[in-house]
Amino acid sequence: MTQEELAFRAEVPRPSLGNYEQGTYVPRDKSLERLAAIFGVEPGYLRYGSPVVTSQTWLPAIPVNARRKRETIEDILRLLPDFIAENRFDCGISRPLGDGGRLFFLGRNNDYTCLLLAVADLAGSALEKIKSIVPVEELLEHAEITVATFSARDIDLQAKHSGHKGWKFDVEGMCRSLEMRRGTGKEVKREPLSFVLNALLQVTREYDLPLEAVSGLVAFSIQKYTEVVPLPTNRISATGLMRDIRTKIESLGGTRRGINNG
Repeated sequence: MTQEELAFRAEVPRPSLGNYEQGTYVPRDKSLERLAAIFGVEPGYLRYGSPVVTSQTWLPAIPVNARRKRETIEDILRLLPDFIAENRFDCGISRPLGDGGRLFFLGRNNDYTCLLLAVADLAGSALEKIKSIVPVEELLEHAEITVATFSARDIDLQAKHSGHKGWKFDVEGMCRSLEMRRGTGKEVKREPLSFVLNALLQVTREYDLPLEAVSGLVAFSIQKYTEVVPLPTNRISATGLMRDIRTKIESLGGTRRGINNG
């Protein structure tokens, strides 16, 4: 719809919509509720940049306007304890980024399922708030990476480099969620072979596999590829595919890597 149509339906002045889109102001109260109803989302999605509860990727939207910026940051900090409690997070990893922002991975029992990317204005206070609720492992700075450039590739690299610590990451879930937040709002269509191989690589990192089981896993992967080829990959559940691969690996004698033997 046009800005004029949206302004009419939301009962807000058209210039206000421009300010919302540019991040100068964040809609509040009744305007926020009407806009959320029009778009079919929760009000928190518009105010804070992502659904507040059970989100795999949270990119808080911080306004440019000084007063609104302060109010939004205060709101987010008040929300963090509930966000952590609702998702039952009990551990965190944090890393400063080259632009002064910070990344946070949040999870349970060293199994990380949520990514929070905080811009510089929010980074320090978010770190202190999260550290007051759950233990946080702080890593060295990623000088070449910023909040704006952080990508699914960086999630995958973090997972690969953290295996020796016994940390596990829901790479597929966080990558998919990040793509949807950053992209066009829908999953990126992947070439079928890449889709299957990516799922296979993600899962096999979690297991020790006997050499004699490799041929069986190869045959299983070929079978899955033939099933995927005729279908659009953005309609296939990557989680389901990875679950099938885990089941097959375990049936072939694969053992899951734990903290002590990973």
